[in-house]
Amino acid sequence: MVLKKKIKKKAFFLDRDGVINEEISYITKWKDIRIIKDTIKALKKISENDYLIIIVTNQSAIARGITSKNNILYLNKKLINFFKKKKIIISKIYFCPHHPKFNKKCLCRKPGNEMIEKAKKKFNIDISESWLVGDKTSDIKAGKKSKLKTILVKTGYGGQDNQFKVKADYVFKDLYIAIK
Repeated sequence: MVLKKKIKKKAFFLDRDGVINEEISYITKWKDIRIIKDTIKALKKISENDYLIIIVTNQSAIARGITSKNNILYLNKKLINFFKKKKIIISKIYFCPHHPKFNKKCLCRKPGNEMIEKAKKKFNIDISESWLVGDKTSDIKAGKKSKLKTILVKTGYGGQDNQFKVKADYVFKDLYIAIK
């Protein structure tokens, strides 16, 4: 019997708020999600090049009591279906519901890389062929921890959060320019 070696996949790990949709503090309703200009074109280009699209997002609104975990799950499902109608497959949305002021410290909240590591195992991802795109230094630090190539986009916080001293491999105006 010959064992087939599982083929490793390449992926784009994307932050949600400030990368895919406009950063507007805490999103609790579907109507609050405004997709950034040309994001759909960027995601189609990612898909056409055989990359998985995986969203990794901190959602501290849950820990803060602003919204519920079920509501975030509902919004994630709506977002996946929204993109599916546009022929874009989001393989998975991982989210961290914690915040250090309200919960014990966790490993999933970026700059922690637990969400990335879970996806890496679940989807058999080749990290050397994969990328992380974020708008905050915590995104870039999480990508670096997982040895991903990193892109900082100037949408959202545009790296101006100054939380961590970390430098992205590349900096672009937005996701579409980065992918183009």
